[in-house]
Amino acid sequence: MAAETFDLCSEFPYSRTSVRRAVSTPDDSPIVQCRDVNERELRVFKLEWSGAPRQILARIKDLYREKTFGPTAAMNFTPQGESQIEVRFLRPTLEYVIRGANSVDVTLELEEVR
Repeated sequence: MAAETFDLCSEFPYSRTSVRRAVSTPDDSPIVQCRDVNERELRVFKLEWSGAPRQILARIKDLYREKTFGPTAAMNFTPQGESQIEVRFLRPTLEYVIRGANSVDVTLELEEVR
């Protein structure tokens, strides 16, 4: 069970994609075999802020570095119109652009854990 909650609302409607996890034999194997790891597709949520206050970035950095240790630990997230799920940061680094003294653009992706 995730201890932290991602409660920041994206400035723009977030996009949602689905991915399947699979494992396969090593590339140097003469026979290639693949199988699904999970029974259903995992959802990925892309959240974006443009010209957001730096406090948004500070909250995201705190969650990323201090609470979830990047993409390591899970946290709770409630997609719009759905029930709460567990997610983790998808990327090993945060993507952001500082636009001015109090303005940043932030893009991040959250991946469903189960």
